[in-house]
Amino acid sequence: MPNKTTQEVRAAARRLVEDPVYCERLQRDLRLRKVAPVVEQMLWHYAFGRPEHLLRVDTATTTKMIQVIAPGAVVPVAPSVPDT
Repeated sequence: MPNKTTQEVRAAARRLVEDPVYCERLQRDLRLRKVAPVVEQMLWHYAFGRPEHLLRVDTATTTKMIQVIAPGAVVPVAPSVPDT
């Protein structure tokens, strides 16, 4: 069982997030991109869970992406690194 302070803090946080005015302001700030990225990321994780896989991008993929985003750009060639 959580201690008294933990219970009080949890209750205070719950009152805050259940407050309609707070929720409206949070939604507004999210739309205006005024919320710290880490807070938005946490909301996405709570809503849908953490991604289980990391995206692996190799040099060829990166080169193709750069050519699509910036046609004609000079893409530096890096030495290849062996897969681990």
